[in-house]
Amino acid sequence: MQSEAAGLGGRTGGEADASDGGFYVQDVDFRSGVVGVQSPMSMALTAAVGGVVPPDPSAAFTYCDLGCGDGTTVNAFAELYPHATFVGIDFNPGHIRTAQETAAACGLDNVRFVQARFSDLANLDDLPVFDFIGMNGIYAWLEEDEAQAARRFVGDHLRAGGLFYVEYTCLPGKVSVQPLWKLIQTLTPPRPGEDSRERARRGLDLTEALAKRGMAYLAAHRPAANGAQGYIRGRKVDEYRVDHFAHNAMASGFRPRYVTDMFAEMASVGLTYAARSELALNDLELSVPAAQVPTFQDYRDDVGTVELLKDYIRNEQQRHDVFVKDGAPDRAAADAWLDAVPRLMLRMPADGVTRHIQAPGNARIPLRGPAYDALITAVDAKAQTVADVAAASGQPVERVRRAAVRLLASHQMVACRTGAIEPVPEPGTVAGLTIPGRMNRRTLRLAAERLLGNQLVSPVTGTASIPVSPLEAVLLQAVVDVGVADAPPAARDRLASETRPLPGPGGQKPARDITADDLNEVLGAMRGRKLYNMLRLGIVAPA
Repeated sequence: MQSEAAGLGGRTGGEADASDGGFYVQDVDFRSGVVGVQSPMSMALTAAVGGVVPPDPSAAFTYCDLGCGDGTTVNAFAELYPHATFVGIDFNPGHIRTAQETAAACGLDNVRFVQARFSDLANLDDLPVFDFIGMNGIYAWLEEDEAQAARRFVGDHLRAGGLFYVEYTCLPGKVSVQPLWKLIQTLTPPRPGEDSRERARRGLDLTEALAKRGMAYLAAHRPAANGAQGYIRGRKVDEYRVDHFAHNAMASGFRPRYVTDMFAEMASVGLTYAARSELALNDLELSVPAAQVPTFQDYRDDVGTVELLKDYIRNEQQRHDVFVKDGAPDRAAADAWLDAVPRLMLRMPADGVTRHIQAPGNARIPLRGPAYDALITAVDAKAQTVADVAAASGQPVERVRRAAVRLLASHQMVACRTGAIEPVPEPGTVAGLTIPGRMNRRTLRLAAERLLGNQLVSPVTGTASIPVSPLEAVLLQAVVDVGVADAPPAARDRLASETRPLPGPGGQKPARDITADDLNEVLGAMRGRKLYNMLRLGIVAPA
C-alpha cells in the first residue's frame, strides 16, 4: 500500500480564488460509506443488462476510485478482490491519510493512494490504464476545469471496453436547488481566518432564517424547500449535517446536468452510455407510469432522448450511470455473460418472495409465470446461473434471464461471484458471531462508535450487500464482543450517555432513552432474515 501527493501547493483550507478553480471544501473531512453500485461486480452486471460485455471481475484487473474520500469504498473492494490492483485518488490530505492508515491496518497491499487535484493528474506518468473507474458524489460539484480534467483522465486511462461508473445530480429535478445554493454562497462569502465548517454554519443559519420568514421561491419549488429542510432538521439530529452542507451546498461548482449533456461530455473522451446502476430504471415498464409507455414508441432508437424523457417524467434529481470506453453494444454476447457468469441467490426463502414489483403510478408489475417459478425454486437453497436453471427446468433461457433481471431489480435476489454457498445454522441457534473481513470489522466498529448506519460487504457477492442501521450496528458489535445473550445490556450501556436521536421501534428518540425492550425487539428482528443473509453471504460467521 502506497500514498503520494501531487500538486497541492500547500493549500489546506476551503478558501479559493479564480485561479484555484472555485471553492470546494478541503479542511472538513467527508464521512463516507461503501458505495456498492461502483463495485466491479455491480458495474459489470449493470453493463451487461445494458447490452455491453463487461471486463471479467474474476480475472486480474485494475480499478481506480476518483475522489475516493477516506478510502472506505476502495479499501473494501481491495480486500474483496485480492487478485486486482486498486488506486484511490483524492485532493483532501486528511482523506488520504485516513485511507492510507486504514489500508495499512487491514494489511492491504494491493491498493495505492494518490493525493492530487484532477487537474494535476496529467503530470503523473506512473498510473496504469484501468478496467474499472468509479466516481461517486463529486462530479456535479466540480468547477468546470476540474470536471474537464477528470473527463480527460477517464478517457486517457480507461482501457478499451473498460467501464466508468459516475453519480451526478441531474435536471430537471434539481433545477430549483442550484439557485438556492447559489444564493446562500453569495450571501455568506468566506471570511478571513474562517474555516469551511464555520462558513457552512453561517450558511445553514441563513437558510433556516429565510425558510422561517417565508420565501415565495421555496413555496413554489418543492425540491429546493425539501433540500433546505433536510439540512435544517438534520442538523438538530446530527451535527455532521453541517459538514455535509459545507461539501454540497457551499461548493461553487455545483451544476446539475441534463442527461443528454452528460452523454455529450462522456462522448468527448470516447465513452458511450451502457445503463443505469438501478436495474429497474433500465426497464421502461418499471421506470415510468404505464400511461407514458406509448410516448416512447417514436424514440426507442435514440437512447439519449429516451433517458431524457424518462428523467422528465420521473422529475429525476440524481443518476448513477455506467459508461463504456470505445465499446459497441453486443446484446447477444452480453446476454451470454448474464446467462453464464452471475450466480443468483434469493435473499429470503422461496415462499417469502413478493410476486410483484412496484412501479410508478402505483402499478404492480407481476413476477409470475413458469420461468419465475423455476428460477425462484432453483435459487432458494443455492446459487445458480440462468443457464443452469434454464437447462434443468426446460424453460427458455431468455425468459429465465428476464425473470432474473426483474428479481434482481426488486432487490429480492443477489448476484454472486461463486455458487459455493456454505450451509449455515438457523440464526436463532447462533450464540455468538465473528466477522471474518477486516474492513467489515472496521466499518462495523466505526458505525457503532459514531452511531451511524453503513453497508457491510460480502466476499460472495463482491459488493456491499447488507445495510445496518445505527441501532443494528451497536447491537451487532455487542454480539461480536459479548455474545447474543449479553448483547442488549451491553448495547444499553453504550447508549446510556448519548443524547442523539436514533430511529428505532416506535420512531426516533434520544439514544439514552432507548429501552431494553427496544433493543431486544431490534435484535430479534435482526436474528431473522438479516442475520440469515449475513451468514450465507460470508459477512459474519458463528463464533
